[in-house]
Amino acid sequence: MRDFFRFIKTHFQRSANGLMQIILLNALSFFTLLVLKVVLTVIGYEKAYLALYRHVALPASWSACLYQPWALLTHCWVHVSFFSTLWGLLFLHTLGQIVVNRLGSRHFVALYLLGGLAGGLLFLYLYSVSPHFRDTTVSLSGFSGSLYAIMIAAATLVPQHTFSFFILGPLRLQYIAGIFVLFALMNLVGTEPATSVAALGGALLGYVYVRQYNGHTWWRPYWTRLSKHSKNLKVAYRNATPSEKQRCDTRVDQESLDIILDKVAASGYESLTATEKQQLFNAGK
Repeated sequence: MRDFFRFIKTHFQRSANGLMQIILLNALSFFTLLVLKVVLTVIGYEKAYLALYRHVALPASWSACLYQPWALLTHCWVHVSFFSTLWGLLFLHTLGQIVVNRLGSRHFVALYLLGGLAGGLLFLYLYSVSPHFRDTTVSLSGFSGSLYAIMIAAATLVPQHTFSFFILGPLRLQYIAGIFVLFALMNLVGTEPATSVAALGGALLGYVYVRQYNGHTWWRPYWTRLSKHSKNLKVAYRNATPSEKQRCDTRVDQESLDIILDKVAASGYESLTATEKQQLFNAGK
């Protein structure tokens, strides 16, 4: 037992050791809840365990979540099935090493936590607006959102990385991730749709996180184009003749005046700022 505690203490004292720390925390959480469940059930306090479970799992209701907002993150550490938790931790260790080697321990921890948060938020959203899930009394537990975030992040970073399977042979990571995402989509109308919803939310977060890290943001081309257009307008104005500048200034003043008049019509004169009132006064001269 002393060696066991020394093992845990050593891993938590090491810097940049987020992968093993996350795995150990999940294992400790599983066995702690398992022991509590067994003890409380044996002594006749099973309802106390169920109350504890509901307190840390994520309910499928925004109103209920307002009374326990911590559940958006604590649900990632609540595990029930031994084998699913074991396979999940093995999967997390294998794929987590890829993310740590490419991005570092700090980004791995961020991906894990944000993946769980994204999965929880998508779970709350779909179970509130979708007719298929609405009015369903279910709660979310497990780290499917975090696990899928790590998996998709690893597949986005090294899509050509291969794993060898006994029956299928070598298979690229991008295809493995695609198969798992497909299964999650199919299970939206299956037996455990809550975990599949969280998995899809985590998968989306993992992809966006890596793309953002690599500088591939969807808004960057539009921002570059807009900045270039604005720069060209400034150069054209600077090189324009005095009469052209005057016409441009008149057009800009007229547009500003139209905006002020619309604001007055909608909210009244008192809604104007001091600068807008001065512009309106100057226009009336």
